[in-house]
Order: sequence, then structure tokens, then C-alpha cells
Amino acid sequence: SKAANAVIIKQRLEALKDLIPEILKMEVSINHADAPAGNYDIMLDSEFRNLDDLHTYISHPEHQKVG
Repeated sequence: SKAANAVIIKQRLEALKDLIPEILKMEVSINHADAPAGNYDIMLDSEFRNLDDLHTYISHPEHQKVG
């Protein structure tokens, strides 16, 4: 289901904090099931020291597996 998939993605994203040292902060939220259909399903708020660290995260193999 959509809700079950959201939980799986949330868990996988949160696990990246322990695998990718460039992540300074990461918070993953799942939208309420009764929210309008046009709203987001998952919200990712992350923090990096600089753009180079962000690009390292984006291209990291573990991140690619989640994406």
C-alpha cells in the first residue's frame, strides 16, 4: 500500500544518516493519510556543510539504492 511504502522509504532514508557522514541532519516525515491527494507523501529535510557534501550524498551508492 501507499502508506506501507512510505514507511519503508522513511526507514531507508533515515538509515542513510549512519552510512553517509556528510549528512549533518536529516528528518523524514510522512504526510497524514487523510491529507489531500495533491500533497506530498514524504518530506525530507536534510542539512549539509556545503554543496560538495550535498553532491556527495546525492551520488552516494546507498542513496542511489533508496532513490
